[in-house]
Amino acid sequence: MKISTIIILYNLEKYIDDAIQSVLGQTRQSDEIIVVDDCSTDGSSDIVAKYRDRVIHIKQEENIGTLRNSLAGLKAATGDVVAFLDGDDVWMPKKLEAEVYQSA
Repeated sequence: MKISTIIILYNLEKYIDDAIQSVLGQTRQSDEIIVVDDCSTDGSSDIVAKYRDRVIHIKQEENIGTLRNSLAGLKAATGDVVAFLDGDDVWMPKKLEAEVYQSA
């Protein structure tokens, strides 16, 4: 079962590193991590760029809002299971493991 994680981001420079780290620190790894950036104007993109080998970064050219960013992430996702994370939130280490277990 392939898991896609979608992180929605808008001007969350202060939090996005912790959000990405919480996904990378899962006991059941996500098969792809997609960060959808709603045209942030702070340093969020620079932080996401540090993870370019592990993260697909979709940066919108204009601010389109949470719903359309979520849909852009879904369109890019290839997983059987899709998990969403707000860019200013973090997951407990066994979140994806529990999600996959409940889906099986």
